[in-house]
Amino acid sequence: MKKEKKVINFDEKDYVEAAGKRLRQARLALGFSQKDFCQILDVKTSIYSGWENGNYLIDPFIATKISIDFSIPMDFIYSGKKDNLPDKLRKYLFS
Repeated sequence: MKKEKKVINFDEKDYVEAAGKRLRQARLALGFSQKDFCQILDVKTSIYSGWENGNYLIDPFIATKISIDFSIPMDFIYSGKKDNLPDKLRKYLFS
């Protein structure tokens, strides 16, 4: 008997907005202003703001940079998985 694949229904707009919210949470947990974080990431503030505000999804290259440089798992940014979060982010999210 074949196992049926589970189909996850989600609204793209809701997904992008949720990813933006998690990106903001990560930045705030790290203690950066948006301006300072943009300088570190070498991203225009207007573009980064669009990601945080859920206007469009964060660029995978920048998400990778955040993951490598700040130990913020890409799974958290893109899907909200809370496994392996750094203590600073975990405390920010759950305090």
